[in-house]
Amino acid sequence: MNKIVYVGAVELSQVGLDELLRQGAKPELVVTLRPDFDARHSDFADLAKLADAHDIPVHFVDNINEPALMERLADLKPDYVFVIGWSQLIKPELLALPAKGCIGFHFAKLPRNRGRAAIPWVILNRETETGVTLMQLDDGVDSGDIVTQRSIPVAADERARTLYDKICLALRDMMRDVADDLKSDRTLRTTPQDHSQATYLAKRSADDGWIDWERPAADIERLVRAAGKPYPGAFTIYRDRKLIIWEARLIRSFNHTGVVGQILARDDDAIVIQCGEGWIGAQVVEDEERGGEVRATEFFTRMHDKVGLNLYQLWRQMRDRKHD
Repeated sequence: MNKIVYVGAVELSQVGLDELLRQGAKPELVVTLRPDFDARHSDFADLAKLADAHDIPVHFVDNINEPALMERLADLKPDYVFVIGWSQLIKPELLALPAKGCIGFHFAKLPRNRGRAAIPWVILNRETETGVTLMQLDDGVDSGDIVTQRSIPVAADERARTLYDKICLALRDMMRDVADDLKSDRTLRTTPQDHSQATYLAKRSADDGWIDWERPAADIERLVRAAGKPYPGAFTIYRDRKLIIWEARLIRSFNHTGVVGQILARDDDAIVIQCGEGWIGAQVVEDEERGGEVRATEFFTRMHDKVGLNLYQLWRQMRDRKHD
């Protein structure tokens, strides 16, 4: 059997490890993020619990390229290192350690959509299909030879959470693809990418979830879906505090008109907010300071308030910067 080391720190990582174990391809070592660094990932998962349950040694790191891990891997002499759900780049020294290579995972069907934040970008770009890839890691950006792939349909109302769940299922399927080769000591077969077809996605941060209420309602509703769980969420300002909008629906016609960002009315299960063009119905929100998701109809008690950053708040921020 091939000797495997498994690296990961998020929900997806846990799914992949669980499927390898179900298939009898037990890793020799699990490498995961130190628990005190869990804030790095909104979808953090504690792989140590699963590893402990199967008597697999665990190595905690905050830097995947740290010398202590390199030394441990050099002693272990793995055939493969699987890197599933890890945000740091793997340096060439680590890539060279396993006898048969490092296998990575990408949230898209390569060579399209190389780079970061594929789930939000797929939704924001209104794509109707995406995919997932297991690939041989090299020193490029998602450019290694492909081990196996799956296509995934993207629904018109797809949310980050629903697409993430589809991707987790596809990863299980791909792990079943490779399990027999891993257990029989065979080398995984690979296919080179067509680099001429490569496209790239830029990094996104939590701040990119900021809602610009001057945008059309359809764009804002799409941002809420793309930035939602397991990611940090789309957000606005309400009464000087950050307010996350976790769920919202597009309202295609309404008999009120207001200024941009104005709360107009309650509509069944939602609070109607005026956008630059059209309306959205905010359904589930969370005051970041207080915490806890609540129905928007319970949170907003006054109609005709405004959400978003107003001119007074901008002036105050500029004043505070000058006094820093």
